[in-house]
Amino acid sequence: MKEKTIFNIQDLLEHYENRKLDLQSDYVNRELRSQGNIIHEQIKETQVKIKELKGCIKWLQNIN
Repeated sequence: MKEKTIFNIQDLLEHYENRKLDLQSDYVNRELRSQGNIIHEQIKETQVKIKELKGCIKWLQNIN
């Protein structure tokens, strides 16, 4: 059960890491510069989710 949970969280983590890369790409795209503040906020929110998911994985791995 624990291993499956870790696997699912890692899958979700990969999704957020890919989203962050997409947002960073959008942020530097000249056509989307007018939305820079919105995209920057989305990047920050995604970074928080990534940090939380990594913390969950670490916590689960340390449970006996």
